[in-house]
Amino acid sequence: GYSFMGGGSASNGGSLFVILKRWNERRGKNESVFAVVDKANEITSQIQSGIVFSINPPAIPGLGNSNGLEMELLDINNEGASEMQKAIFDIQAQAALNKDIASVTSLYQGNIPQYQLNIDRNKLEMQGINNTLNYYLGQAYVNDFVDFGRIYQVKIGAESKYRGNINDIMKLSVKNNDGEMVPFSSFTTIEPTLGQASVTRYNMYPSASITFNPAEGVSSNDGIKAAEKIIKSTLGNTYAFSWTGQAYQETQAGATISLVLIFAIIVT
Repeated sequence: GYSFMGGGSASNGGSLFVILKRWNERRGKNESVFAVVDKANEITSQIQSGIVFSINPPAIPGLGNSNGLEMELLDINNEGASEMQKAIFDIQAQAALNKDIASVTSLYQGNIPQYQLNIDRNKLEMQGINNTLNYYLGQAYVNDFVDFGRIYQVKIGAESKYRGNINDIMKLSVKNNDGEMVPFSSFTTIEPTLGQASVTRYNMYPSASITFNPAEGVSSNDGIKAAEKIIKSTLGNTYAFSWTGQAYQETQAGATISLVLIFAIIVT
């Protein structure tokens, strides 16, 4: 009752769209969009090389990424990426015990192997070295020049073969204010660490996107209440949260609708 179509890229991953056929070609609950999502999740749950899950598109096109309840978890206390990842795992474990929540999904990755460069800033200041590491490992724009009627940019940076390995950094040297070549190993140490592939922020805080999917027969309002209860009981005041997408619109409209009904009764 469906066909496949290749999709664009999602955050930290790829996507595949499943196009459902017309209603008259799909008979019974086993061919509904919810059944298709369940079947896809059952199949992809066996994949160990990545995180794969299926979502239903939002009821209002363009408002959010899925039909679930989208939330931004905010690291208000600057706990770090690893603690954020642990918090998401704790939320998922707690949600599995809640009958109102079918699943909790997130593309957040806070345990990606990285290297941290510990640089002695005092030595840098004494030797008069500035911004050199950025120029070597990245690029620095210098100026433009015109040739053959076209404008070209001039950028400086080390060739890829001289910065393809973490140990290559220690082999780099830079000229100080006295004209002497100073190796990076004299003021830099390398420390393996874990972190994010890309840093996202929401309301100026480091954040992680989470989607709560209410159980079958549970309203979005009850799902929102259950999700907020899970967040507060699991994380306390360590993290804050903010609804986004359709869930945000619903939470904002709730109080307004109540006021409208009250005034409508008064007027009537």
